Amino acid sequence: MARVLPMADVSARQSAARLLSAGRIVAFPTDTVYGLGALPTPATVRALYVVKGRPTTKPIPLLLANADELERYAPNTGELVRGLVDEYWPGPLTIVLHAISEIAIAVGSPDGTVGFRVPAHSALRSLISLCGGALAVTSANRSGEPEARSATDAQREIGGLVPMVLDGGESDVAWPSTVIAVRRNEVVILRDGAVGAEVRAFASARGMAVRSTTTVEVSRR
Repeated sequence: MARVLPMADVSARQSAARLLSAGRIVAFPTDTVYGLGALPTPATVRALYVVKGRPTTKPIPLLLANADELERYAPNTGELVRGLVDEYWPGPLTIVLHAISEIAIAVGSPDGTVGFRVPAHSALRSLISLCGGALAVTSANRSGEPEARSATDAQREIGGLVPMVLDGGESDVAWPSTVIAVRRNEVVILRDGAVGAEVRAFASARGMAVRSTTTVEVSRR
């Protein structure tokens, strides 16, 4: 089974970063539910799909250490995206954007778009920084099973498949992140999630069109 170490311990995060940098997969708490993370490279993301049991038709989103990292992976996003980033990051808002081809290919995106988010979890942002600024992350459960809300849940779900679980206590967040796409002057809600209502109000107040769709498959993270 996986080693369980405290997320708050700097040395534990350093150990996790060494595993991740060596191409391994680690489970850890986020500001929503527990996640499974890997470097955003083709080989490590393939391994992440296997551990998760996730269909390869569903791209893996990226968690970033800070908003400045977005320019590296999705340059020239425009004023609308910058406004959303300033308002909701760090926080439970995933924004689907056209990414550089290297990253889109690595995370399994057939159309070149990738979900990006900066989590409101300082220890996790520290870990992501130790790994170069971005991690491919999905929820720490086998595909189709309930999300892990604690290190115990993560250990039970995938503890035999990863070398380490970082323990940050039990998540008290009932909802995953809101997922949106930004298309010209329109915000498309792909998953309502934690801040869907707030994003609708934010966009409407600025004269942006807002619509929802349930036809797009998105990550559960």
